Amino acid sequence: MRINSIKFKTNILFTIILLIILTVYNTILFYSAQHILYHSVDDNLKIKAKEIVQILHAYQELDDQESSSNNLLQRFLNFQEGVVTKRMIIDDLWRSDVEALNLKQDFIQVLDLKGQVVLHSADFNESVFALFQGQAHFAKDREFLQDAKSGSYHLRVINHPFKIDEQYSGIIQIGTPLKDVDKIIKKLLLFIFASEVFILLMTSFLGGVFVRRILQPVTEVVKAASHITSKDLTVRIQQRDFDAEMKRLIEAFNMMIGRLEKSFGHISEFSSHVAHELKTPLAIIKGELELALDQNQIGPEQKDVIEDCLQEIDRMVKIIQDLLLLAKLDYNPEVFHFREFDFNEFFNEIVEQGKLLAASQDIQLEVEPLGGAQQKLVGDKIHLRRLFHNIINNAIKFTPAKGKIMIFLSEDKNFLSVKIKDTGIGISEENLPKIFEKFFRVYPEGRQFEQGSGLGLSIALSIANAHQGDIQVESHLQQGTVFTVSLPIKNSFS
Repeated sequence: MRINSIKFKTNILFTIILLIILTVYNTILFYSAQHILYHSVDDNLKIKAKEIVQILHAYQELDDQESSSNNLLQRFLNFQEGVVTKRMIIDDLWRSDVEALNLKQDFIQVLDLKGQVVLHSADFNESVFALFQGQAHFAKDREFLQDAKSGSYHLRVINHPFKIDEQYSGIIQIGTPLKDVDKIIKKLLLFIFASEVFILLMTSFLGGVFVRRILQPVTEVVKAASHITSKDLTVRIQQRDFDAEMKRLIEAFNMMIGRLEKSFGHISEFSSHVAHELKTPLAIIKGELELALDQNQIGPEQKDVIEDCLQEIDRMVKIIQDLLLLAKLDYNPEVFHFREFDFNEFFNEIVEQGKLLAASQDIQLEVEPLGGAQQKLVGDKIHLRRLFHNIINNAIKFTPAKGKIMIFLSEDKNFLSVKIKDTGIGISEENLPKIFEKFFRVYPEGRQFEQGSGLGLSIALSIANAHQGDIQVESHLQQGTVFTVSLPIKNSFS
């Protein structure tokens, strides 16, 4: 699929739009899931903190000593035998809550109102102490939750002040590991990324399929247009079950080709009629002038004028014939009759005729023949003969006496090439692109040339194109010119 195409741009546009939608949706989904997970952890931490406070209250209720001067934190530090017995009861309650609240993985510490650690769970180590001291801030009169992260520890910590005897007596801090939550979040993130890539790839593939299906009529228009030439305007696109917009496009295209076919028919018919209508009066004028030339009453000056007129009439007839031929070559493919023939034998005849003409101008013509067996070619011999005669005559015309023309024949798997090289005056760089234009002629200063119609090379190129071939030219002033005619060996002519 090419970058600069409607298919590619449409597919990319749909993919980008879907990418934006998926990214926004997945971002909302990810942060919503993350918020739900953290909110669940926070709720559990609040429940755990409240349950631990209940244990502390139970501890107070089990205390038989009535000493209003001692608070709960002081009793934690009392090592009398009775206190130890009560702690054993608290331990039983604690163990049951540890199982029920899943506190085994949590880090728990009790702070006094000054922030000093009074009690802590047995799993505290130096790293956990440093983490709590550095990141787990405390407040003695409000509850809040915070993250604490360092090294391999990532904790969600709750700061929960508690009251004993209607007064704030300490702060409970519980840090629960977020390892499981982080794993879930990473898996969710990986799943979102993988699903987004999969959806984009599937959308890109299916979008390409749908775009190709939608643009199928456009593809058919392109194929039909590539087969339309001035020689064949009968191509039409078949109407099928296309979308309404595509049906209108195909109808407009077929109508346009119909109008072009009609216009080209008018052009061809007009050219043929004009050529025929001009040839008739010119033939009459020529006959009258020739009759006048045979009269003895005219003087030498009148005779020269009549001869000049006859030459101009002959040139005009030649131009009309060339124009008529060009009209037929460009707009009427029926003038070509393709047959298989031996190219070597055909070209030898052309070379012999070229040598006679070159010798009359004191120009040497040499040929490097095509080696090997006979080379079969499918084409119209009459028009191909005119093609090569035009180029060879052109080379003779612009090559001075004692000059040289060399012809090289070669072939590859697909094309047969005829290279015609002369030692003539050459063609300037600015005129080189114009030499195949109709009526283009260049006559260098100081040299006399027979005037031509300016249609010879244009006719030659039309004949080459009609044979699915081409003509290339290279030239430098005062160094000569090289024409290379390429004709396909294998083609689709019938």
